[in-house]
Amino acid sequence: KLLYAISSVTVRSVAIEYNFVPQSATLMEGVSLSGNDAKYFSGPKDVELQNGQAAVQYDSGEHLFPLRESRLLDLKLEKEPTDPTKSREFVNSLPFPNPQSLKVDNDRFKASVYVYL
Repeated sequence: KLLYAISSVTVRSVAIEYNFVPQSATLMEGVSLSGNDAKYFSGPKDVELQNGQAAVQYDSGEHLFPLRESRLLDLKLEKEPTDPTKSREFVNSLPFPNPQSLKVDNDRFKASVYVYL
């Protein structure tokens, strides 16, 4: 016997901010986001993190992604190769934010992801 029926479930959505922390300043030269989800991100923007490290930031701004326990974005970090025979791929899959990294920013949820290169 069915006691309850769920007609719809609203999934919490989140804006995502990727912060790429390079080991050297030249590491981020010629680097860009690619993939189907790259169109939702603005950047690159040079930022200084709270710990004083320099980083390059890409932000989804007003675009929100449904928060799931695991999700793969179609998002890669590519670097213009110095050798034309080399691949453009630099980081072939970027992580989706951990739900514990959420914070409230201007009445919406935002997650920061830090990628050390």
